[in-house]
Amino acid sequence: MLAMPRKPRYLHELVICGALVWVKDRLAIVLGIRRASRLHTALKTYFVRKAAGREVVGLFAAPSLGLLAALVDECCDPTVCEYAPVHTGGLLVPAATGATWPLDEASAGSGLEDAVLSQQWQDDLSRADGTLDWKPLAGAARAMIASLGR
Repeated sequence: MLAMPRKPRYLHELVICGALVWVKDRLAIVLGIRRASRLHTALKTYFVRKAAGREVVGLFAAPSLGLLAALVDECCDPTVCEYAPVHTGGLLVPAATGATWPLDEASAGSGLEDAVLSQQWQDDLSRADGTLDWKPLAGAARAMIASLGR
């Protein structure tokens, strides 16, 4: 009897079409970590905005700046963005929603459509006194692109 494969615990264990070596080598390079087996390291949370005009891009969680750049690349050019590490805070859903997690096909939304920032994040984003330390994401984005070309 064939044993059923166990559910992958970490991203590096997701293998499609026998691409295990590629996943371990390339993904580790892109994420800026030494070994793909460390992909489950602690996530950091970042606010991201476009440098010119300070337009909001989003709120992201990533274990490295390389993966942050890859996530930002899903919606805009990460080389024109800057990031700030986020302090303690969260997104709050102020009223009951019909959404449940995990999402199903019948869900009308994610449940976060009307979410608001916690008071700490609201304060951090409202201050012009430099509470958040904004840094360019361009270096990490260029390194990610260069590593994919190898």
